[in-house]
Amino acid sequence: MKKYIISIIACLLFAVCANAATYTPIAPCRILDTRVNAIPPAVFATPLDAGTTYGYNYLSFGCIPTPNGDPHATAIAANITVINASAPGFLVLWPDLTPMPGTSNINFSAGQVLDNSAIIGVGTNDYFDIHYVHSLGATVDITIDVVGYFSN
Repeated sequence: MKKYIISIIACLLFAVCANAATYTPIAPCRILDTRVNAIPPAVFATPLDAGTTYGYNYLSFGCIPTPNGDPHATAIAANITVINASAPGFLVLWPDLTPMPGTSNINFSAGQVLDNSAIIGVGTNDYFDIHYVHSLGATVDITIDVVGYFSN
């Protein structure tokens, strides 16, 4: 992510835009809904368990165009919504195949319905990871709607 921030700053200040990522907006498209009977059908079809890391392929529902089979996306712009949290906690989303960062994307209380926008980095395998941090036994449902993506 630092590379892109530095690229954007260099592009704005010094007109060096050769390595800057390009943002492409898309119509909001749901790529994940953990609620039972969700539309589109839930991939997990069960709430996320606290203390568990889930890998998710952002290309699963065809929201992002794939010219020649590869969108070359490095990150997605998304809206994350938390629903039915059984306890307070927070979610961390980050590129697969990399260490989990020490920051959260959304913090919430038990029973709260809350959303937050985020830029989620994508691993070289087209996956990102989701981790729910709270005491074991807690669960939460989430939805993720993609609104755009970054590519080189």
